[in-house]
Amino acid sequence: MPQSLFILRFNSSSVDAWKEQIVVHQKVFADLGAKKMLVSPSVMNNLPSVVLFVTLPSENKDAFLNFFQGDAAADVPPPVLESPLGKLLTAPVQIEEFQVDFELGYGGSKAMAGSAVLVCTLTLVCAYDDFKAIFFELKDQLYPGCSKAFVCRVGDDQVSYVVVFPASHLAAAKALHSSIKPTPIRSLIEEGQVKEVTSLEWYGLICAVDRDNYAGPEQKIKIFGRINDAKLAKLSAACEQLQRSQETFSADISGLIEAEFELVVKTMTATMPGKSKDHLRVHAGGPLVLCNGEYVGSIREFELWALERYQYADNTPEYMYRARGRKALAAYMEAQGEDADFVFLDLAVLGAENKADPINPRVIIQLHRATLPKTCENFLTLAEESYAGSPFHRVTNKAWIQGGAVGDESIYGGVLEDESFAYKHVGPGDVGMASTGPHSNATQFYITLDKLDWLDNKKVVFGRVVDGLKAVRQVGRAEVRGWNQLRPLQTHYIASSGRLQAADLNKGRKEGALRTEGGPNDDEGRPPQGVREEGADAAAAVSSANDHQDQAERAALQLQKLGRGWKDRKRAKAMAATTLPREGPIAIPDVSADQLWAALSDWTGAGLVEQQFLSLCDLQGPPAIGSVRKLVTAEGMEIEETLLSNNAKHKCFSYAYTGPRAFLESQPFEECTMNWKVEADGEGCKVKCTAKYVLKAEQEYQAEAVEPMVVAIVEACCNHAKGVAP
Repeated sequence: MPQSLFILRFNSSSVDAWKEQIVVHQKVFADLGAKKMLVSPSVMNNLPSVVLFVTLPSENKDAFLNFFQGDAAADVPPPVLESPLGKLLTAPVQIEEFQVDFELGYGGSKAMAGSAVLVCTLTLVCAYDDFKAIFFELKDQLYPGCSKAFVCRVGDDQVSYVVVFPASHLAAAKALHSSIKPTPIRSLIEEGQVKEVTSLEWYGLICAVDRDNYAGPEQKIKIFGRINDAKLAKLSAACEQLQRSQETFSADISGLIEAEFELVVKTMTATMPGKSKDHLRVHAGGPLVLCNGEYVGSIREFELWALERYQYADNTPEYMYRARGRKALAAYMEAQGEDADFVFLDLAVLGAENKADPINPRVIIQLHRATLPKTCENFLTLAEESYAGSPFHRVTNKAWIQGGAVGDESIYGGVLEDESFAYKHVGPGDVGMASTGPHSNATQFYITLDKLDWLDNKKVVFGRVVDGLKAVRQVGRAEVRGWNQLRPLQTHYIASSGRLQAADLNKGRKEGALRTEGGPNDDEGRPPQGVREEGADAAAAVSSANDHQDQAERAALQLQKLGRGWKDRKRAKAMAATTLPREGPIAIPDVSADQLWAALSDWTGAGLVEQQFLSLCDLQGPPAIGSVRKLVTAEGMEIEETLLSNNAKHKCFSYAYTGPRAFLESQPFEECTMNWKVEADGEGCKVKCTAKYVLKAEQEYQAEAVEPMVVAIVEACCNHAKGVAP
C-alpha cells in the first residue's frame, strides 16, 4: 500500500506537553490512519517549536491534511484546534508532504525513542534506480544501527530521505556528511553520482509511537511441539517474523520427539485450569502455546492472538511447511551422531478380502545405541531383514502392543542378556524387549501406550518413538480374541521396516495404563500358517513409496564389514543396489514404451514368442494397478511385469528380469536383477533402471567398478531400442 510521509513544523508553548499529548491521544492520530509518529524539539522563527514526522497510507492523506489545515476557501478552521492538541498550538502548522518509495528497518517505539534523525535532500546526477543501489550499500556505513529509513523521490532529479539511528552515532554521522573533507558524500559528488547536497537537517527524538511495532508489556511466548510437525514449523516462521518486527515480542520454541512432547504437555498442563488439561485430545496432538506463562492453546488460538495484537496473518497452507518439519527432524537425527540409530516401521492391517490398508503415519523409533549397543544392533538388523510382514500378535489395551515374533534367537545366536536398565518406562512410546524372564531377549519387542513403571528393571527399554504414536494407538485399539491370548481379530502387521537416515527424510514420502499380570512376554506369538506370507505379499503395495535403494546398499555394506548376524553366517554374499543413471532418466524421444520392451526382450535374449509379447503389452483389459505377472522363458530367463499406472497420457511399468548369464560370468556379481521403470508420454518415453546384484564371495562393493557396468547395460539397451548398435 502506498505510504505518505508528512513533516509538520509549528511553534508550541511546551515541547514536553506535545510529547505527553502524542502518547495520551494516540487515538486522534490512529483515527487518521497514522502508522508512525516521531516528535523532536526544534526552533522556528527564534521560538521553541516541534517537528512531527507522521507516516500513513496515501489514501488517508486528504483527511490528515484537512485535520491540520481545514478549508480556508470555505472558512472552516482546522479541526485540530478543537482537539486536545489545539491548546498547544501558537501558530499555523507548516506541512511538507512526501511520497514514500520504500522504507527499511523494523522501527519500534522503544528502539526509536531518543534516537537521532536526519532529513537529507540530494540533487542527483545518476539515475534514481542507481541511487537506490548506492543507498543500500552506504546505509550501514553512514547510519550504523539504523532502526528506520524512508526514501522519497522528489521530482526528476532529487531525492529526500529520513533516517532514524542511535543518537550515539550522531557526531560520527555529521562528520561523514561533510562535503569539504574526504567522506562518502564527497565521493559521490566527485564521482558524478550526486550534484549537490541540497539540505541536511538533524533532529533528536523525544518521543516515538510505532503502531506497526507495538509497545507495551513484554509478550513472552513458549511453544512445545513435535519436532517434525508442520504446525510447529508454521509457528516457528511466525515467531521469527514477529521477533524481527516487534520489539516487545520474544519466543522460545522447543521441538521434541513425540513421546517426549506428550510427557512435557501432560506435566505442564497438570496444574493449569480448564480445558488445558485436555490439550492433546482437543488439539489432536498439536503444539502447546503459552504466553507469559498462561495457556493460549495451539496454532489456531495463537494465530487469532497474533492477528488481534500485531495484525500478523500467515495464510500459507500448513502442508507447505511439511518440508520444514522434515528438515527439522533430519537435523535432529544428524545431531545425535553415533549415539543413536533410527528405525522406521510402516504398519498395515488386513481388511476385507485380505486387502492391505496402511496405518498412518510411519512409526519412527530412536535407538539408544550409546547405552545399549548390542540390543540396538539386534533390533536394527531384524528391522532391516526380518520384521517386514510379521504381525503384532499381542495387544493389551492401554498398556502395550507386541510384535517381532520372527525367531527364537537374537542375531548373535541364542538369547540376548539384559544389557542395561538405564532407561525407564516413562510414558507412551517406550520401546523395549519382550522376554520370559531375566536375560531371555530374542526378537520380540513392545511399544508402550502409557506409563508402565512397574516394568522398570524387568524389561530392557532401548528406544523411544520419535513420530507415529497415532499409528501405534490404532493398533492398540484393535479388538482382541481374549484376555489370555490378546491376539487381534484382524491382522495388524509391519508392512516394511528398516534403518532410517537423515538423507531419507529430505526425499519426502508419498504417503493411565491397566496393569496386567506378567508383561510383554516372548511367548509363542508366532503367526498362524500363511499369515506372514500374506502380509509379505501385501507389504510391497503398502510400502513401495518408502523403498530406498541406497538404504539397502548401506545396510548391506555395514553387515559385510561387521561379518556377523544370524543371516550372514549362512551366506558369504553381500547384496547391494543402486538406481542409475544418477543424473536422471534417459529420454528416448522416438521410441514408445512397447517398443522399448520389445527391445529389452530381444537384447537380453529372452526369446519370447510373439503371443507372449502381446499378452504383456496389450492394454485392452489391463490387470489391476499394482498386479504382477510372471513369465519364464525357454532359456530360463525369469521376467516379472508390474503395472504401476495406465491412462491415456501416461504408462508406467516395472520390468524385472534375471540374466543374461553369459554376461554375468565375467562380472563381480552372481545375480543381477534390473527393474526398468518406463514412463511413456506421446511418442517418446523415459527410462530409469534400478539394478540389484548379489556380489560373488570375497568380492567387495566398489561403485566405480560396478555402476559403470550397469550404466553400460542401460545405455546399450536404449541404443538398441533406437536402432543403434550397442
